[in-house]
Amino acid sequence: MPDQSAEPYTPEQLARAATLVVSNQFASTSFIARHMNVPGATANAIMNDLERRKVVGPANGTRARQVLQPSFAVAHVVRDIRSDAVWRRTGGPAAGRDLVDPDQLRAAERIVYSAIPLDAVGINHADLARSIVGLLADAGWVPTRSTGT
Repeated sequence: MPDQSAEPYTPEQLARAATLVVSNQFASTSFIARHMNVPGATANAIMNDLERRKVVGPANGTRARQVLQPSFAVAHVVRDIRSDAVWRRTGGPAAGRDLVDPDQLRAAERIVYSAIPLDAVGINHADLARSIVGLLADAGWVPTRSTGT
């Protein structure tokens, strides 16, 4: 629920904040306020919305929040935010679908590491796993978790 003292923000501002946070793998209210030129209360409301969507973890005192989505999933997260805004206007389903599950990513990294000898050609197993899971998630072939409403 948005903070009553915060200025209202648009779905595009929320998508921009998600892009900043997921791309940089850093999430703090001051980071959003500074980079988006919004008041602290608005940045806090945006951060709480990102937490509700399982993009960032819960507040941890004055420390930055944990980013729960890998950087390759930024387009997926933004698409989810934008589609939710459309669905709200049209009365469709609520937010929180199709985000990449970190457990799924770790499983893919283990499979890629054990199945493909990439060290000889200098390719990082984790980067390859992230790319594969991202492509599969975008195609709808990777089971995703529901984040609820």
